[in-house]
Amino acid sequence: MLLFSENASQVLTDNAMEFKRTFIDTLRTRVLANAAYQEYISDRHHMHMNATCWSTLAQFCKYLGRNGDCKLEESERGWR
Repeated sequence: MLLFSENASQVLTDNAMEFKRTFIDTLRTRVLANAAYQEYISDRHHMHMNATCWSTLAQFCKYLGRNGDCKLEESERGWR
């Protein structure tokens, strides 16, 4: 907790980058983001999204699309 309070911004940035890297590894094909997220969180050692700067999966998906990390489309079933 002390480490976080001393450098909260850097901890959030580091956590966000680890979350992004490992989530994209899971999201290699055209799938629903929620399905990829469910697979991702099945690893008990995964980085929790609430330890990052994104508060929702939709927010994270939009970030990936804006940065060109993924091609996204929104459907009635969610982001893919």
